[in-house]
Amino acid sequence: MNPGDVVYTSAALAVVAHQHRNTPFELVAGALRITASNDTYSTLAAGMTAGAVSRTVTAPLDRLKTLAQEGLVGNSVKHSSEFARMRYLSNHIFTVGGVKSFWRGNGTNCLKAGPEYAVAFTTRQRLADVVCADRKHPSGLENFALGAASGLTAQVLLYPLEVTKTRMAVAKAGEYSGIADCIKQSVRRGGPRDLYRGLAANLAGVVPHRSIEMGLFFTGEQALRRLNGDVAPAWPLVSAVGFGASIVGQIVTYPLNLARTKLQTQGVNGRPIQYHSLAHCLRTVAKAHGVRGLFVGLVPNMLKAAPASTIMYTVFSSTKEYLATAGGSAAG
Repeated sequence: MNPGDVVYTSAALAVVAHQHRNTPFELVAGALRITASNDTYSTLAAGMTAGAVSRTVTAPLDRLKTLAQEGLVGNSVKHSSEFARMRYLSNHIFTVGGVKSFWRGNGTNCLKAGPEYAVAFTTRQRLADVVCADRKHPSGLENFALGAASGLTAQVLLYPLEVTKTRMAVAKAGEYSGIADCIKQSVRRGGPRDLYRGLAANLAGVVPHRSIEMGLFFTGEQALRRLNGDVAPAWPLVSAVGFGASIVGQIVTYPLNLARTKLQTQGVNGRPIQYHSLAHCLRTVAKAHGVRGLFVGLVPNMLKAAPASTIMYTVFSSTKEYLATAGGSAAG
């Protein structure tokens, strides 16, 4: 998005507002037509919507996953089944803060997830325009490379919100009064650098995951389009592709996800600092708990991540298709 796009959009909205100043509905409709008629804007809008919706729906599972990764499990169930540990954590969350505490940190999550997917999908689209021989039908290898580049861009730009979301999710009741307080405490404790703690570990986990997940999803969706005469596949098929892509991505990259969470939360409000780097964290966990320890919390993570990705890709594709139809109708 360049300055010319911004000027064009502002001028167009001003014209719509002047022509329809007594009809707010027409102003909204005009803004929708402008968004729908520009592929970059429609991708941003679809990504923003998809990220916020998917994260809100799956917020309780995200909190369970984060607490499980941090190791907040009672001794009585530490060696029990994954589901027994999830019951323990669910009871703990409810006892400490009631139902609403399952959504603690969701405001930050939405502030992070909405822009994250808006940036990721838009980066993918713009890069495809530049580097792909056929921008509308990238090859499988190109889809994996575009996914990695999209994940890298989004994470570097929005990582402080990821750290804030994680710290609020593992916080005790009353530890932070809100998003701003969490950021303020983090900066006071370690300066702006504190909001980038674990960035390398995060990139090491997110970039391969985004490469696998987005690569599989867009390759699968393109295959379905070809089978359907270059028409968008029905949403249940899109959901199935998104679900499968998420499962594979989560299993392959989960140990890196686990290490990222541990690095982000250590040293916060009295929590001990145990790990010096991503590799040290992985070695320490494996030595203490075996290979199985590297997959602690995988079940709640998949219970959260698979539905979240399924919802996200379904909402994104449906919103893009709707905006494309709206743009075509406006042009007609």
